[in-house]
Amino acid sequence: MLNEEHGWSISRLCEITEVSTQGYYKWLKRIPTRQEEETQRIAEIINEIHFKNKKIYGYRRMTVAVNKKLGTCYNPKRIRRIMRILGLYSVIRRPRPSWQRSNPIHLAENHLNRAFDSATAPNQV
Repeated sequence: MLNEEHGWSISRLCEITEVSTQGYYKWLKRIPTRQEEETQRIAEIINEIHFKNKKIYGYRRMTVAVNKKLGTCYNPKRIRRIMRILGLYSVIRRPRPSWQRSNPIHLAENHLNRAFDSATAPNQV
């Protein structure tokens, strides 16, 4: 903490951050609620699944994976909120083209000596 490392007073730090000293000390002594503890547990599982699956799961797949692992039925909005807080996003994999680019070297020779002319080409819609 800054007050221990640099010797700054708590009251001065609270004044800088515009937080009351009473509120700071109350925050230090607070006990996390059951829901906060459950959210923390879900966050750990989400983190584990995210890195285990190479960061490709979005919130929809993550919801299915978390519910399957824990045997619960969490709402996708909750999973999405937790993932956003953790800064986890899915990696979008782009599809590879099903064709290969060819060089003009590999094309067949023009034995008929025909030149392509857009004026003589059939009408294309």
